[in-house]
Amino acid sequence: MTSKQITTAIAITAATFFLAAAPVKADGNCTDQYGSTVPCQPNNLNINKQVQDPITGQFVENITTPEFSQGNNVSFKLIVTNNSGETFSGVNITDNVPANLVIDDVSTDQSTGVTTNLSTDKTDLTVNFDKMVAGQTNNIYVLAHLIGPYPTGDSFCQDNWATVTAPARPSGDTNFARFCVVNNVSGTTKLPTAGIEDLVYVIPFAITGLGGVALLKKGKKTI
Repeated sequence: MTSKQITTAIAITAATFFLAAAPVKADGNCTDQYGSTVPCQPNNLNINKQVQDPITGQFVENITTPEFSQGNNVSFKLIVTNNSGETFSGVNITDNVPANLVIDDVSTDQSTGVTTNLSTDKTDLTVNFDKMVAGQTNNIYVLAHLIGPYPTGDSFCQDNWATVTAPARPSGDTNFARFCVVNNVSGTTKLPTAGIEDLVYVIPFAITGLGGVALLKKGKKTI
């Protein structure tokens, strides 16, 4: 091989290495924690968090009008979906409720291969599914209730965030549900929700058999 051929081969090798090492600058790329541009991880492990409307009983994305009152129950639904074409192991969901909420009970559609852990102050919840196959959806129901001290003003709103990750999808997905609360007015008792009964909050728990009866006995809590 001539010196010219050697030089050309070295240049080609260097260029190839550079192109392989350099991030691809195209639409769909992401920036990592060091500020570098890297290919985005597939976003196909998803979570959608919903809150139960105290008037209709339906789970919705957000409630931006103050339909809750101090001491009321607040129920959430976490919809976790594996939108990929593969099975994910160790799917982990975290739910850290905001101020003025504590968690009373948790249930899931899946009765085996799932573990739950609630912190001693009942504000931090983790749920782990041993595996989720391609296309699978799992629902998690979280029953909480409002506690004080409450913010000042006629009403306030809080965002309740949840996150899902797996070893194959460490970036995972995050979503929140917003709810708004009416404060007590001039020391009067809390304003009533329109015709709602405690039963509507525990129906998901009764269906799965993971605490509905006990919750029915608790009734509403006031602080």
